[in-house]
Amino acid sequence: TIPYQLRRPRQGARYDWSGVPAETLGEPLAPPPLLVDVVVLVDASGTAGGGDGGLDLVEPIRIDLTRQVVNLRRDLARGEQRSPLRVVPRLEVSASPTQILWSGSSGEPNLEVHLVRHGEAALHGELRLDVPADWPSPATVPFDLTDRDELLLPVSLPLPDPLPPGRHPIAVHAVLDAANTADTAEPVEVEQSFDLSLSTLDYEHVRPRAMPHRSTVDLVALDLELPSLRRIAYLPGADPAVGVALQAVGAPLEILTPAAVKAALDHDPKAFDAIVVGSRAYESSPELASLNDSLLDFVRKGGLMVVEFQRWEYFEADLPPFPMQLTRRERDRTTDETAPVRILAGVDGVDWPNPLGPADWQDWVQERGTYYPVTWSSQYSPWLGMSDPGEDEVLGSILEAAVGDGVYIYTGVAFFRQLPAGVPGAFRLFANLLGRAPRAQRTDG
Repeated sequence: TIPYQLRRPRQGARYDWSGVPAETLGEPLAPPPLLVDVVVLVDASGTAGGGDGGLDLVEPIRIDLTRQVVNLRRDLARGEQRSPLRVVPRLEVSASPTQILWSGSSGEPNLEVHLVRHGEAALHGELRLDVPADWPSPATVPFDLTDRDELLLPVSLPLPDPLPPGRHPIAVHAVLDAANTADTAEPVEVEQSFDLSLSTLDYEHVRPRAMPHRSTVDLVALDLELPSLRRIAYLPGADPAVGVALQAVGAPLEILTPAAVKAALDHDPKAFDAIVVGSRAYESSPELASLNDSLLDFVRKGGLMVVEFQRWEYFEADLPPFPMQLTRRERDRTTDETAPVRILAGVDGVDWPNPLGPADWQDWVQERGTYYPVTWSSQYSPWLGMSDPGEDEVLGSILEAAVGDGVYIYTGVAFFRQLPAGVPGAFRLFANLLGRAPRAQRTDG
């Protein structure tokens, strides 16, 4: 059971609806896989209406009903729950993680592949990884689902040396032995391959919907230099995904609560080289505002503070070290993810430790950035100029200011979208933000 608009791979951002029946095309959902037609015949002999003037009916009344086949269950808290029938393959295959960020680490990345048997027939075969033609061939992994319904298989992925930067898709599939590819007693001399992962879209306010997808892993090889920092604190906002992505590429980063950061700074004002505040953190963690003075004091004593985009509350409470404004009526942003980017002259360090070029602004997703300050004091220096088609260039995507012996940076760049998506240029740009830490060790002489 696959949504009809997802049966064929997308062409860029467009769905491929080739072969979809005309009566289905454009509908929010495809017809259910199984319907029941019920015909009810009501004995209507006798008089309807009663009394004088009634109608004598001799033919039975026919009622036609069509109902979708569902699984019906009752929950004491949520009431009647209905789940649609789903058609599933004999074997489900899903790999984790679905994206590997690789920046020259030693060793081999490891995967876990989850196999689930649907049905009672014993299944056995081998797990295979399809890698680019010039890569070392990964070892196949045998599996046997005879006495169990699930298996979790560890798989190592050998890499070529050198590994060229870029995105390398790896297909994962399970191949059944020819002897168990038929439901009959007679073996069929043909291999049968499975590669679908059966995720489900399931929320309380909608009926569950199957969202199967091919089991693939994107290995993103990054040409990335990280500045030499000892310890970075990350205060997550609405989503810790940026911190998780930075950890994945080797940044010495800890995802911490405001209370943990305060305790560390109270014990040692130089406990961290840098503190990164996640997007909308001041909104999702109101206690962070009370910690703001300690954070700015950390900067004055030689630390780096990077603040990802915040909403109006941050600016209206005068939490930045110097004035900057974001108005409710006018929010500068760059909505086109392909919008041209200009590195502004006169800002030292934009290109360290990663020299930035045209390739670093390619393959961004959804947008360049959002919630840029509209005006700011002269203590801030903007890094970048961006312009949506037909719009004036805006300069507020990254603003840097010296505060005491340290550095404060506010950025509206959409790192919260780019880093989880594995956009190489966004990692290189963020590493350069971290390179502004006064205690970062430069290696370019």
